[in-house]
Amino acid sequence: MRGILLIVGICDAQVAKRSVQLQSALQRLFLSTDRLFRREAGYVVDTLHRQLTGTYLPEAAADPTLALEALVAAARGKRVLCVLDDAWQAQHARMLSCIDAHAGSRCVVTTRIRSLVPGAAEVQCDVLSQKRALTLLLREGGCEHLLESPPAAALEAVELCGRLPLALGIAAQ
Repeated sequence: MRGILLIVGICDAQVAKRSVQLQSALQRLFLSTDRLFRREAGYVVDTLHRQLTGTYLPEAAADPTLALEALVAAARGKRVLCVLDDAWQAQHARMLSCIDAHAGSRCVVTTRIRSLVPGAAEVQCDVLSQKRALTLLLREGGCEHLLESPPAAALEAVELCGRLPLALGIAAQ
């Protein structure tokens, strides 16, 4: 699937969090940066169609195949960024395969399942090294000055968070 980047590993939610933080920059590059959180597939498809066209998905497109065809037609020639965070089923990514990569559209899918989207470019994310995890924790927490000689509590926090970027980012707050 051209135009789809699959991010595999345990840092997926951190990537999605950062993409939301970049919303103003993304608005200059893409048609829409509206966010949809954990909704039923039909709701997401209808909302995406409405964002692309300004109209609701036709009732005749109730069938998933017809709905995808309507989305493909609606997305043709438009520059769109779709971010599907924490996907567990390939059908969820297929639902967003309506993007027009030739128009500069992209779909970013984060997951813990390798090869979930056949043909997608794939980036593997692993846990952070202790040094990188400590740097993330202290920088996000505003304690960068402690990097030279980190306290034992910071090292313990890094390990308790499993060196996971999202957990470290939350702990730092």
